[in-house]
Amino acid sequence: MATSPFFRDLILEHTILNPDIVNSRPWISLHTEDPGETGANEILSDEYGRQRVEMVRIAPGTMTNSQPIEFPTLPEARISYFGCWIEETGGVFLLGGPIVGFRVLAGQAARWREGEMVIRVG
Repeated sequence: MATSPFFRDLILEHTILNPDIVNSRPWISLHTEDPGETGANEILSDEYGRQRVEMVRIAPGTMTNSQPIEFPTLPEARISYFGCWIEETGGVFLLGGPIVGFRVLAGQAARWREGEMVIRVG
């Protein structure tokens, strides 16, 4: 289904960028497989935790991180998807998408500089 830029912006403004829902700061998760509609396949480890990040609109239906994102210590994994959540643990899964897959060795960090994680809706 095609959507207009206006509609994609409405989706962002009434969900992730809505201060009453997530205050423009969703929790980002990492996944080894497609999270689907539920946030499945999230990395499970004592060292791993979702990271909260400020998101800003950069184009119709498109947002990016306005600060660096760092997952300091991860288990060995092939990370191929990200997710956005309302809560740090459990909570409501909002959306997810593919990442250009990269392998993390045990104990290493995963990092995105400001503006590197671009999320498009629609």
